Amino acid sequence: MATSSTYVSDGSISIREVLSRAFAVMRDNPTTTFGIAFLFVALPQLLFRWTIGPALLQPSALSEFTKIAMTLLSGALFIFLSMLVQASLVRATLAYSQKQRATFGETISSGLSSVLPLIAMSLLLFVAVSLGLALLLVPGFILLMMWAVITPVLVVERTGVIGSFRRSQFLTKGARWRIFGLLLIVIVVVWLIGLVTGIVLVTSAAIAPSLAFPISNAILETFTSAFWATLQTSLYISLRNWKEGPQSEQLADIFA
Repeated sequence: MATSSTYVSDGSISIREVLSRAFAVMRDNPTTTFGIAFLFVALPQLLFRWTIGPALLQPSALSEFTKIAMTLLSGALFIFLSMLVQASLVRATLAYSQKQRATFGETISSGLSSVLPLIAMSLLLFVAVSLGLALLLVPGFILLMMWAVITPVLVVERTGVIGSFRRSQFLTKGARWRIFGLLLIVIVVVWLIGLVTGIVLVTSAAIAPSLAFPISNAILETFTSAFWATLQTSLYISLRNWKEGPQSEQLADIFA
């Protein structure tokens, strides 16, 4: 686990650097980044909408108990797979920062070891931020900025669930306005991708209306999952370098 801090560079983190690194990871290793996001997020959602989803909407198809059980099991599976994607793409982004390339198998293997702690952490984060948002919104956004890199912290530094909250709070201190700006940029990027897929939806609806929405939605989910995971890790790398100096050697040994 990294120590608190003995080094702080002048200025603050570069939003451009964070975004450039995240897009470069997806551009240079699309099979791993988009492949993992599609296989473990978009595809399960697609299959759910085509199979289980319609059955849950039919009044007489299944008993109420069966519907509740299937809904809960599906939700638990989606959470597990989402955490797997986030943890796995931490590995891919770190590898890129070291001028290496993580294979599909390496990223999945690395991600599996962190899934359960990530689920526990995500539940705590959800409760805390939800309570903060309920208090006039501002406290919730403050907590989001404080804990913006909690996922890569937990995966990389193995600080444990509670320790990851404290570590992320330390790393983001002094850069939270920039992180807020970065979050706004992310919202705009995702909105633009959604707009493009919406145009594709409208254009293709005349040809295959039953397939247009699920496919365009799968594209959006794939991109959003890959982008968010690589962006968080890219932000973590920049914050750690800013607070503690270049970390290439330490980061290179993490998954050895």
